[in-house]
Amino acid sequence: MGFVLPENFNRPFLKPNIQQLWANFHISLTSWLTDYVYWPLSKKLRGFDYFRKHPILLSNCAIIVTFVICGIWHGDTAIFLLWGLYQGIGLSTVNIYQKWKRKIRNPAVRKYFTSKLSYSLGVIGTFTFYSVGLLTFILNTSEMKLLLVRLGNKAAVAFAGLN
Repeated sequence: MGFVLPENFNRPFLKPNIQQLWANFHISLTSWLTDYVYWPLSKKLRGFDYFRKHPILLSNCAIIVTFVICGIWHGDTAIFLLWGLYQGIGLSTVNIYQKWKRKIRNPAVRKYFTSKLSYSLGVIGTFTFYSVGLLTFILNTSEMKLLLVRLGNKAAVAFAGLN
């Protein structure tokens, strides 16, 4: 029919961090959110002196709001809002980590950052982070509450040493 569709997925689960995963997962949705939510919000926040002086905070606020909107786009329950918040906080954490990483001058550490081990651990960590987020798509609100309560109790038991 002559339509050329853009690639929508580019091996997202082989990316070493959540930013790269989202840049290569559901590319059309991510591009739309970036163009119509993230950038306009970032430009609006730059109008405030505080955010102009703290660009990472500005970016992180825009990221979190963008992903909360993405979560609401997926569904109108609190669980999807939680998913968006989870993804936004994850992306914001990577944003802070990337800024910190650029400041490292130790040659051995810099070499590690470009190593296959670092890449592999990044892929595993990214996939794990994303997979945990999928629980919000699988579980309903009551099941999620039950899971969090059980995890909380297990963490308390483990912390107290009561196996």
